Amino acid sequence: MESMEAITIMPTPRNRTLGKRKYFHDEINVSLDGSAQIHKIPTSKSWYFKMWIPEEKRQVRRSLRTDNLEIAYKLGQEEHAKVLGMTSSGKKLFGAKFVDACQGWLELQNERVKTGKITRERHNTLKSQINGHIIPYIRWKFEKHVRVGSLKYNDFYDYAQYRRRLHPEVKEVTIRNEHTTIGSLMKWSFRQGYTHFEKCEYEEIKVNPLQDRRDAFTPEEWKTLYVFLRQWVKEIPDYRTVNSNMMPLMKKDFMRNFVLLGGNNLMRVGELRKLQWGMTKTFQKGNYWYTEYKLPAEICKNRKDRHFISRGGEYLNRVKRFSNYTDKGDIVFCNNDDGKPISKTEFYRMWWDIIKNVPIDGLSKRKITPYSLRHTGITFRMYSGVSHYEVAKDAGTSVQYIEQHYEHLDAQKMLFNAAKDFVLDKDGIVQRINRSNHTEVET
Repeated sequence: MESMEAITIMPTPRNRTLGKRKYFHDEINVSLDGSAQIHKIPTSKSWYFKMWIPEEKRQVRRSLRTDNLEIAYKLGQEEHAKVLGMTSSGKKLFGAKFVDACQGWLELQNERVKTGKITRERHNTLKSQINGHIIPYIRWKFEKHVRVGSLKYNDFYDYAQYRRRLHPEVKEVTIRNEHTTIGSLMKWSFRQGYTHFEKCEYEEIKVNPLQDRRDAFTPEEWKTLYVFLRQWVKEIPDYRTVNSNMMPLMKKDFMRNFVLLGGNNLMRVGELRKLQWGMTKTFQKGNYWYTEYKLPAEICKNRKDRHFISRGGEYLNRVKRFSNYTDKGDIVFCNNDDGKPISKTEFYRMWWDIIKNVPIDGLSKRKITPYSLRHTGITFRMYSGVSHYEVAKDAGTSVQYIEQHYEHLDAQKMLFNAAKDFVLDKDGIVQRINRSNHTEVET
């Protein structure tokens, strides 16, 4: 401990005034450069530590909780060393408000969109999670202007319960995805020096595949759908008006083939909407038409090139026959008058017109969206016995994702598996057969 003699050779304590009232008094430097002091204030007998932080343009001030000068001097030196250690390693003592940190992180994600690391749709999802759920949770639990640096690693543990209370219908997989977003946000905050921990602790989320699986068409529903679409394209919609943005009849032809292709090639809706003719090549093998796809990273959600072959080539051939835009750089599913992508408004108007009118009981009450086409295609591949690896490769996702979301054995798949058998041909070679009658997609 420093002796009193060491203290007495320090510069004479100074007093500072605030207006006409003496505020800081008995100031004593505890650093060689004079950047940190201990002092007293009129309203307390205890000594205080204060230090100006140029990087954050703010002053640290803490009570040392002692009225003993000798002890206060040593504690002041320790506080000074602690602050220097934190600032030299890039840590922020005050940090940013949680809301500001969220916006900073979203700006980073927006830059990743510009450089092709994530899609604009993914950025919109992250923005919705942050502004719609994560920021409201922090404001509910703490205060409106809470700073990131004041949060602890386990402050998000009850986030799942918060979401369930406000939205009882929320799926566990949705909460788990939001946990991932929180984790990414806090890791970024750690790198920025806003917080002192990198990983958060959450309630464990166990996803039940039977409850949280993606909604898809059954084989029987799929047949009903594609039969219905043959007549649907011939009917003039009663909601067509003078508004030029309303869909003309021709767009129903594009939409019909979009639906049929989406149920076969496992592509995401966003990928299909950006698909260009130069990314496809149709060919015939036997009685069936197939398509070879070479998707560039910039249209894929995971920002990785994807090369695969899928059935459904006849749908692209059909579109090519009536489309006015078939050059390599043209959009496949476009407005036939200007070649631009069909607007989302018109696209979803047509989709919900289909769902509302297709003769499938209870379909409008289920969460059937255009994304269900991809889930339908993946489910059918699983029914057909295609390996998880091959399905994941063609769909542009991970094997783990396929296992988590599609390994639900319903009665139909169990019956299909039970019907698997083999016979020996005349040469004694094993030939695999399946004795069940499974539904084919439209060809």
